[in-house]
Amino acid sequence: MVIAQNSVTLRTKRNKEGSPTPEKTRPVFRQMTVRLPPDVHRALKVYAAQDGRSMAEIIEELVRQRLA
Repeated sequence: MVIAQNSVTLRTKRNKEGSPTPEKTRPVFRQMTVRLPPDVHRALKVYAAQDGRSMAEIIEELVRQRLA
């Protein structure tokens, strides 16, 4: 089984005291796989494109609404 991983390398600068400070801070996300029937995936993809957002953003919004 092959697992694809995205990696982000943050370069650090030293502040005046010599401590490292990251140039960019990004929110930490956990990655998961969601299995959808092809018709649901296609509908989500079309909806995301029409709404100008990523599928991940829409899924996150729906999960947050459901858990609220």
